Amino acid sequence: MKDVRLATARITLSADDYGLSPGVGIAIRSLAAQRRITAASCMTVTPHWASEAKLIPDVSEHFEFGLHITLTEHSPLTNIPDLCTEGRLPGVGSLFRSAVKGTLPLGGIEAEIEAQIEAFEREAGFPPRFFDGHHHVHQFPGIRDCLIAVLKRHPSSRGAFVRTCEEPLSRIFRRRESLLKSFVVGALGRSLK
Repeated sequence: MKDVRLATARITLSADDYGLSPGVGIAIRSLAAQRRITAASCMTVTPHWASEAKLIPDVSEHFEFGLHITLTEHSPLTNIPDLCTEGRLPGVGSLFRSAVKGTLPLGGIEAEIEAQIEAFEREAGFPPRFFDGHHHVHQFPGIRDCLIAVLKRHPSSRGAFVRTCEEPLSRIFRRRESLLKSFVVGALGRSLK
């Protein structure tokens, strides 16, 4: 009989939007306590972030909290008049079009990412263990460069990782769901990588 050894891989199952609302926080903390998920990405731009951050359980040995960079549909932490309408960040479609056209206010976006990292650290008491983006915005042209620039400057980001959504085309076609969206998100992930 041949000895077959299976390769082991670490799988992280993350829940998005911690801090979005108290209900989302309750669900994520419950799943973390049951060890049903191993990570959560946090939104620091919401009015609930400060109170939800205080409820983060001490599960750092078995659980990771990261920053869910939010540049759509919420109020920013900084002033970005060239991006916001009536104090709100744009929808994902509008942000994507501006990213592709190269018309994003990159200095403002860098400042906003920095402010979100600082809000995370201030309220959570530790730096984000990973970074990703609400609606995958961290992979958009221009924004990904802003994120990389901020992380290079930010001392607490050492050792953190950045989620990429790269996926082989063969897997996208086999799944047969949301083909265009999956192709675009995967291509953006390849560019970030």
